[in-house]
Amino acid sequence: MDYELLTTELFVQLEKFHQMKPTVEFTNFRQGEILVLNYLFENETAEELPSHISSCLNLSTARVAATLNSLEKKGYISRIMSPADRRKIIVALTDSGRAFISIKREKMKNVFRSMLTLLGESDAKEFIRLLSRLEVIVSEIMAATDFFDD
Repeated sequence: MDYELLTTELFVQLEKFHQMKPTVEFTNFRQGEILVLNYLFENETAEELPSHISSCLNLSTARVAATLNSLEKKGYISRIMSPADRRKIIVALTDSGRAFISIKREKMKNVFRSMLTLLGESDAKEFIRLLSRLEVIVSEIMAATDFFDD
């Protein structure tokens, strides 16, 4: 097996895939304001503190503060003082924020559902299986090397 040739082909295919609109949209879905809104949507039952959001999303507290300021100006989140500890601020989605992120999430699901449907059941299951396997492999590689550390 020529793994060098396969590696080159993988680079080419990943670059093509990365430039496709659905992939760009998914990348946007995992960054910035959308990332924070999606996190709040998925964790709506918890009382979310900015520091906890920062920790869970691996973002700086300054980045989270700037993002929350922007989202609050847009009316997508509210910040209230914790009744239990007045020093803490709880972040919550507003109805407008919930509606906005719900629409974004549904659009993303529809795109992925269409892609999996067009792959067909067998290929779709194999694709998910391979992604899961790659996640494990990449985790093992990352644990065994400092390749990406600066």
